[in-house]
Amino acid sequence: MGMVTPDQKSVVAVVRCPDYDPETVSDAVDQAVTDVGGWERFVLTGQHWLVKPNMLSDRPPEAGVTTHPSVVGAVVRRLADFGATVNIGDSPSNAHRGVQGHWEITGYKEIAVKYHAELVSFEGQTAGKRTIRDREYYAAQPVLNCDGLVNLPRLKTHNLTVLTGAIKNMFGILPGFRKSDLHRKFPKPEGFSRAVVDVFEIRPPTLSFLDGVIAMEGNGPGNGSLRKVGVILASTDAVALDTVAGVMMGLTPNQVHSTRIAAERGLGIVDPSRIELKGMDWGELPIPDFRLPDSHVVNRVPEGLSRWLANLVWIQPRIETKACTRCGKCVETCPVGCISMTRVSAVIDKDKCIQCYCCSEVCPDDAVVMDRSLLARALNW
Repeated sequence: MGMVTPDQKSVVAVVRCPDYDPETVSDAVDQAVTDVGGWERFVLTGQHWLVKPNMLSDRPPEAGVTTHPSVVGAVVRRLADFGATVNIGDSPSNAHRGVQGHWEITGYKEIAVKYHAELVSFEGQTAGKRTIRDREYYAAQPVLNCDGLVNLPRLKTHNLTVLTGAIKNMFGILPGFRKSDLHRKFPKPEGFSRAVVDVFEIRPPTLSFLDGVIAMEGNGPGNGSLRKVGVILASTDAVALDTVAGVMMGLTPNQVHSTRIAAERGLGIVDPSRIELKGMDWGELPIPDFRLPDSHVVNRVPEGLSRWLANLVWIQPRIETKACTRCGKCVETCPVGCISMTRVSAVIDKDKCIQCYCCSEVCPDDAVVMDRSLLARALNW
């Protein structure tokens, strides 16, 4: 989707999907695409398409961390039916260890074999330089070269960005250490969100589908609680899709930095009067008592004010010793090197911690808990 015009509207399809049965998901995906224009509007025989799921880490489908393989399979299957050559690609956490295990554990390898798609690790590809607002970024070449790009986020909370949806999922087009480098350069939620939108702007997706069959609430994106929601969303406008996803979580666009910033840049629409919902009414969207991450109030405080409040109101990660299995993923992922491994468990140096919550993202054992200051607890933050 290009820059929006003042009279432009966007369509977001919301299709009920009660479970991950492959045929049920396929029907829901087909209905969603029909609502936004139909496969034939987007796909031509001989084109090269890339499917970008949310493959945060090497977690199985039932963990609810990655885009479910049934959703990936439904999209890959239809692209192939319309004569496209399909790649499935991403750059997960700890990818330097090799991504073969990721493909197998997430179920994407089975999908690739079944529908004759190619698995592409962004780590093993050359990166193309792009300049966005005077900042240089290096994105995986398969993303830059494809004819069409399908973005497949999952409906999840995020300790740093509150919502991880269509815009945030595109952050994965940056190979390996380049993501950590941006966490280090932009430790605060608003500044980091601007970098996320920069990356999104490099290559906005042709289509975005949101896996909302099972959502994650609480301290996502890796260790929240799972909750059945039973929907799949689709749109050509990732910003509008994130707007709808935010409403489902009880958030306005102004409460999600990445959604607001992308709209300010003209990359999509957030005004409900210019978003046409198909399949569900606005009043049906909110999920009752949906639990946001512990950090969401602090992370919405403007950067200048947050620096002033930093010593009074804080939410900081801590390793729960009894839960830690010493896998080392948090040590390898921390962008500022503030985590070390002892004979008992990992330990976070609180003086060096920038509260990026990358450790929480990658921990497979739910061993990262959030400590809150006395004032934060008193304010119920």
